[in-house]
Amino acid sequence: MGRAQFGVATGDQVIRALEKGSPLCVLAQLFQKSPMCWMYKKDKINIQSLQDLKGKTIGITFGNEDETMMHAILQKAGLKSNDVNFYSVRYDYTPFYTGKVDLWPVYRNSNGVFIQEKLKSANVAIAFFSPHEYGIQFVGNSIVTSQNLATQNPELIQKFGKAILKGWQSALAHQNLKQTVDIIQTFDEATDRELIEKQLIISRLLMQTASKPLGYIDQSAWQQTEQFLLKQKIIQKPVLNQTAIFFSGGQQ
Repeated sequence: MGRAQFGVATGDQVIRALEKGSPLCVLAQLFQKSPMCWMYKKDKINIQSLQDLKGKTIGITFGNEDETMMHAILQKAGLKSNDVNFYSVRYDYTPFYTGKVDLWPVYRNSNGVFIQEKLKSANVAIAFFSPHEYGIQFVGNSIVTSQNLATQNPELIQKFGKAILKGWQSALAHQNLKQTVDIIQTFDEATDRELIEKQLIISRLLMQTASKPLGYIDQSAWQQTEQFLLKQKIIQKPVLNQTAIFFSGGQQ
C-alpha cells in the first residue's frame, strides 16, 4: 500500500495484488452480493437461464471486473466466448438505448437505478441479469489495510473496522433514510433525492442479508472469485491460503 493506511478494493483487485506480493489484509466485505450486473430491455430479450445468453450482444469493459465475471458466467453455462458477441463498453449508453447491445453492464445500486428510472419515464421497462442469482459469487468492494499494520496495531484495526461498519449500519438503517440522503446531498446536489433513496435501499439489500451481517467476510465467495481468476489465467497461483489475509476483528 502507499501513503493511505486503509482503502477500498474489489475482491479481484485484492487477489491480484496479493499475487504480486502486496501484503494486504481484508477488514470487512461491504457487499454480500456483488452490485455488478447487466441490464436489458424486457420487450427485446428474456433471460431465464444462463443459456439464454447465447447469441446475445453483451457489453463488457475490457480489463474490468465485469469482463472476468462474464467469462465465469459463460463457463458455468457451458458456453464459449464465440457463442456471444462482445461489445466494448464506453461511458456512452447510446448503443444500449438504440438496441445495438442487448445487455449492458451496470452497478445495480448506482447507474443501474439511474438508467432504469430514465427509461421508465420513456415507458421502456428494463430488467437486471445478476450473476449472484445463478450461484456466481464475485466479491465486490471490501475494506483493506496492510498485513503489517494489522499485525503491529490490531487494536487500531479493530476500532477502525467497527467504526466504519457502525457508520454504514447507521447510514443504511431505514429510520435514518432522510438524514442519510440529506448528508449525501451536501456533497451531491445534482442527483435527485428520490433517486438517492432508491440507490440506498438497493445498497442495503446487497450489503446485508438475513444470514450475513454487514461486513461479513464470506470466504467461500473469496475462494470462488480466486478460482475464476485462476481458470482465466489472470493469476497463476492461489493466494488465499494465507491466514493473515482476513482480519476477524473488524466483523460484528
